Parts: sequence; structure tokens; C-alpha cells
Amino acid sequence: MASWAQAAGAAERVYETSVKNAQPACSILQSRNPLDGSFKRISESYQLGVLLQPPNSVLYAGSSPVKTSLPTVRPMIIGQASAASYEVDVHEETPWVVISRLEGEAAIEDYFLLLETAMMRVGKTRHEIDILFGQQALGTVESVGGSASAGTITFTAATYRSGLFWALGPGATMDAFTSTTKNNATEAIVLVGVSRTVDRTINITCGGTLGSEIAAGDTIWLEGSWTGSAFNQMPGLVTQAANVTGDSLGLSAATYPNWGGNTDSVGGPMTSDVLEGYLGELRNRDQEGKLTAYMPEAVWRQVFEEVQGMRYVDSSYSPTKQKIGNQEIEYTTNRFNNVELVVHPLLGDQEMLILKDSSTTRIGSRDVMFGLPISLGGNPSDPKPGILQITGTNAGEAYVTVDAGVVLREPASSYSLTGISVS
Repeated sequence: MASWAQAAGAAERVYETSVKNAQPACSILQSRNPLDGSFKRISESYQLGVLLQPPNSVLYAGSSPVKTSLPTVRPMIIGQASAASYEVDVHEETPWVVISRLEGEAAIEDYFLLLETAMMRVGKTRHEIDILFGQQALGTVESVGGSASAGTITFTAATYRSGLFWALGPGATMDAFTSTTKNNATEAIVLVGVSRTVDRTINITCGGTLGSEIAAGDTIWLEGSWTGSAFNQMPGLVTQAANVTGDSLGLSAATYPNWGGNTDSVGGPMTSDVLEGYLGELRNRDQEGKLTAYMPEAVWRQVFEEVQGMRYVDSSYSPTKQKIGNQEIEYTTNRFNNVELVVHPLLGDQEMLILKDSSTTRIGSRDVMFGLPISLGGNPSDPKPGILQITGTNAGEAYVTVDAGVVLREPASSYSLTGISVS
């Protein structure tokens, strides 16, 4: 029979040796952009300086060296983007008897390895979704099938994100909104799984009658991320990149055009010629620096097919063994040099997001990690997994928490693309 002390020790050992640095496959952006602790919180938000307008006090003095009055000063404008961090908490309950019935160190460690790995996976997956799609719906309902409280949701082709629902996994909870009104009034919609037989479809259950809880045209959101009037979720990179004329992080793209991003509906397949056209638009906006183009599996396959089609037999040819495929692809172009092409499984089947690597910044007080953000007898800067007693019950609970946000400091260098034709 395992003791509480044995369980605590096993939880810490497993965390340090196997779980601490584990990353789910989808946690790409948070891995590439570590939390930046150099920014300090002012009141409820972090203030980041951004260049909204360059200096334009320019004198053309001509060829004669004569004294000339300087023109009216037109100084540069530096604004303060106001970025908030958003708290997300994952908790799991464990009855005491589950621990007491574990026999031997191997059984204890195996249990906590499963518990901790699953919790970290959920915490990092949810954070990656927030980084990408914060303040965006998961998709738009095309049709609803089934009866009573179980059935299916089929999404529109333009908004379906198959990898996202696979990453969320069974049991994830969602809300359906008709405009700004929450439709599923009874309780949350529960994801059962992704349909393997019907395209763009997930299997779900809901608390009430399906037909009255979800309707065609509804938008689907992570439960609690939106109230219909306010967001409990950070504005993600897609939200910021697609802001062309509105307000973002307290600054107006209508007032300051350089604060506006870029968006377009491609209306065809993603070829190198099409990609070059969008990179050319960024060059016209006087952008520079290392770019990365993030794309879903469906678009990656298009790019892969084009690359394979351009291959020819070279000195690597062997009659006994051939290698095909690509682990990495880069697109070489003027000014941006090598644009890295990266598969991001959470992106929708018709989406692509182009980002300037150095302009993406994560801020906040706490990255995704175990433990509570306050001490409770421990060290908040080096948290350890553990089980806290739930007062008044015969169970304990564990926590994974995060308090962070993401900032696109140069939205003009980004491009949110939709409407890519895929087969």
C-alpha cells in the first residue's frame, strides 16, 4: 500500500526525469518563443514599445551650400502596446484510495507518469491553441446530425481544423454561439472524437436535445473562452495578424497603418508562385527579417508535391535503394532569404500564417507548469507536482497553470491566409 509520502516522492521523480521537458507535438510556437521575463507588468498589463510611424523631418537643401531653414518637425511616433496575460488552469482529482491501492514503486511511478504527462499535454496544447487562435472560434457549424443528446457537428470547409480537434481529444468541452448568444443553455458540448468516415465532422454529446443546443451557422468555442460580450482568452497571433483596420492591444490600425496586419483569401492551391506573391507584398510594405510560414498538413502536402515534381535523378541515385520525402523545406526569396516552411497541425485545412520570427513575443508571469502560482509551503519559482487535499473530501487534486500572453510586435510583417484550395 502506497503512503502519501511515497506518492509525493514518486510524483517529483517522474516529473524531473520524464515529464518536465516533455512537449506535445503541437506546442510549436511556445517552444520557439520562450516566455520573455524582461518585460514588466504595469498595473494589469505589460507595456511594449512599438514603432507606429518613422521620423519624417526631411530637408532637401539642393546643390548650393546655403543656409536653409529646417522644415516643420514631423517626429516618429512610438506607441505602447498594452498586452495582458491570461490565466488558464488545468486540474485533476485523485481519490485517496487510488494511491493507497498502488503496490510498489513501479506502480506508483507508472500512475504518476500517466497523470503528469496527460496534464502537461493538456496544459501545453491549450496554451498553443490560445497562442494561435485566441479570441477566434474553433469553427463554424455547417450542419448538425443525430438525435437526443448525441450526434455530430459538420464544419464549413473554410473553418475546419481537424488537427485541433485531434489535439483536444475526447472529453474536451465547448460552447455553441448563435451570434453573441450561447445556444447550449443546458451544459457544455463534449467532444467524443473526430469522425474517420465523414469529412469535417466531429462526434459530440450535449446536455439537452441536440437540435435546440446547436444550429447551422453557430460558431463553436472552447468552453468559457468567450461569454458573448467578453473574452477570457488572449488575442492570438491569427487574431492580431488579421487585424487590418481595427484596434489591437490598445492601438488602432486605422490611425496607424503600420500597426495593421495582412489578410487574404487565396482562392486556389498554395504554390511557390502564390507564396512569392504574398512575400512580394511584404517586401512592398518594407518588411525584412527571417520569416516562417506555418501551414497545416493539407497545405504541406501541396508544397511537398511541387518539390517532388521538380526533383530529377542526380548523383544520389542508387538502383538498390531510393529515398523520397522531405523533413524540412525552405523557400529562398529576395530580402527574406530562406523562408522556413513549418507544419503546424492545429491550423485549419485552408489556412497559412506567415510570421516574422523576431516579432513574436510571449509575456507573462508563469509558463505552463505544475503547482500553484503561490507557494503554499513550496517554491513558486521551481514548482513540483503534488497532490493537495480537497478540503472536506476523500480526494486530492493536482494543478497545471499558466499566466501568459502573446504579442505580435510588427503585425505589418505577418500574413493571415485563408481559402487555400486543398483536395
